[in-house]
Amino acid sequence: MFKHEESDTVFLFRESAPQDIVGAIQVLGTRRILIEKGLVDDDEFDRLLEQAQHVTAQEQEQHALAPLSPAHP
Repeated sequence: MFKHEESDTVFLFRESAPQDIVGAIQVLGTRRILIEKGLVDDDEFDRLLEQAQHVTAQEQEQHALAPLSPAHP
């Protein structure tokens, strides 16, 4: 649960791992609420989403390139 007291905004999200993909419904619903509450505008949300996607892609690439750990007997 994420709560923004000043705008009386509450978000409830299911627990997920960092590598989990967020569904379009969750993204669109979050976007709509943030914009309606005046916390971000269309362009700012889109910029932040693009930035988050870029960071995630970099993390996935770094993980793929990381050497494998030796197996434990």
